Amino acid sequence: MQNISSEIIVIDNHSTDNTIEIIKEQFPSIHVIENIKNKGFAAACNQGIKHSSGDFLLFLNPDIIAGEKFSFSPLFQYMNDHKKTGLLGCRLLNIDGTIQTSCRKFPDIITVIFKRINIFQIFPYAKKKVEAYIKPLSNYEEITSADWLLGAFLFTKREIVDDVGMFDERFYMYFEDVDFCRRVHRKGYDVCYYPFIEVIHHHKRDSAKGLNRLLLIHIWSGIKYFWKWNLCRDA
Repeated sequence: MQNISSEIIVIDNHSTDNTIEIIKEQFPSIHVIENIKNKGFAAACNQGIKHSSGDFLLFLNPDIIAGEKFSFSPLFQYMNDHKKTGLLGCRLLNIDGTIQTSCRKFPDIITVIFKRINIFQIFPYAKKKVEAYIKPLSNYEEITSADWLLGAFLFTKREIVDDVGMFDERFYMYFEDVDFCRRVHRKGYDVCYYPFIEVIHHHKRDSAKGLNRLLLIHIWSGIKYFWKWNLCRDA
C-alpha cells in the first residue's frame, strides 16, 4: 500500500517546555491543539478524534519512537483483511531492546491489589496471579488475540470508534485503555497484538514509584473501572 495520505494531530496537555514552539517551527503541517490545562489522556484522544478526518486512527503516546523501517502498510492491510479486528497494537520495546509486556488479561480486584502491593508477591498464589495478568503470552512473535493492550500504540478504524464510542473521559489517566478494549470486545470485535511492527516505548511507570499523585490517580481510575464494569454493567 503506497501513497497513504495522513494527518498528524498533536494534543498538548498544557506542557511547560518549548515542545509546541519546536513543532510549529519545524513541522508546520502538523495540527497542534493547545489545552490551557491537562485534560488527561482520554479527553486528549477524544479531541484528536473530533479534529481528525481519516478512515483509520492511531493513538500514540508522546514517549514512542518509531524506527526508520516503521511502516503503516502492514497495519492497514491486516485491518482490511480481518474485518472483525477492532483494535491493533504493535510490538513495544524498552529502550534496551527488550520486549514490553503490552498484552494483558482483564484485571480483577485481587490481582490489582497483589500487583500494587509488592509484598504480597512473596506468596506463590499472588505471584502466579500477577504473572498471569502481566505476561499472558508465551510467544511474542505471533499475531495473538488479547484482552487489552497498553494505550501507548492503538490502531483502529473510525467506523469502530463510531460503533464502540470514544474514550471514557471519566478516566483522567490509567484504565482508559482497559475500558476501551473491553468495550471493543463487547461489540464483538477482536483486539489483536501484531508483532511485525515495532516501536520503542519509554515506559516510565511513574505511578509505581512510591506514594505520589500519579499513584493516587491510578488507584482512583481502578476504582472507577471496577465500579463501572462490576456494579454498573450497562454503564
